Amino acid sequence: MGGEWDTAQRIAQFRDRNGRWPSPATGTEEERSLGLWLRLQRLALARGTIDPFRAVCLNMVLNGWAPGPEEAWLEHAREASSFMLSTSRHPDPESTDPGELSVAMWLGMQRTRERLGRLEPGRRQWLDGHCPLWRGDGADGAESPKVGHAE
Repeated sequence: MGGEWDTAQRIAQFRDRNGRWPSPATGTEEERSLGLWLRLQRLALARGTIDPFRAVCLNMVLNGWAPGPEEAWLEHAREASSFMLSTSRHPDPESTDPGELSVAMWLGMQRTRERLGRLEPGRRQWLDGHCPLWRGDGADGAESPKVGHAE
């Protein structure tokens, strides 16, 4: 795994220090870099494209690195909430920042699920309580430029 082993070690240290996984959407550049790397490993696992040896190594170094569906949803939700509260705005779906783009796409999926009646009530309630104006501010679903400021 070479340099990737070092990345996994840095992620383990981050989690020990902060009690959470690094986020690709918030925090320092180092946290975003670690969070993006971890996100890519999780995507490879979900798609069945991760090398089995890599998965074993990650399991040894990063216990619990591959969350179940509910934990993964909550991690994304926390990233969205943290982004919106720290920037006082919605994430831009055209951003060149991978973390911001990830949050924007995830929130878009939640809005789509809501419109289709497929968003679980508990998840809707969590978003209502933690992500101000996550649904957008207009009847057409347009997004508010500033969180907490209705226009």
